[in-house]
Amino acid sequence: MAQPQENVAELFNVATIRGRIDSSRFADGKHYTTVTTPARDAYSHPSTLEIGSKQSLGAKGQDLTVGVSIGGSSRTNQWTDSVTGEQKKGTFYRVHLNAIED
Repeated sequence: MAQPQENVAELFNVATIRGRIDSSRFADGKHYTTVTTPARDAYSHPSTLEIGSKQSLGAKGQDLTVGVSIGGSSRTNQWTDSVTGEQKKGTFYRVHLNAIED
């Protein structure tokens, strides 16, 4: 019998996304679908996400529920503040969502 921690480990870095397709594009042999998710309540804003996939996920205006794997990358940059002349350093993070496809 599997330990509870082993079962949970299988769920790491995955999520289910539900929303409506706004647009899609094809670049470098991959489909990229822009999805707007429902707002949490009447006073908040919806999120907009981009999901990569091997195949098209649907047409504009279509509702979508899709499992995704979550990945990402970071990049550290240095720049000079144009107002103060001070050297600044920051890290920029990018999240990648890829459809889980069979």
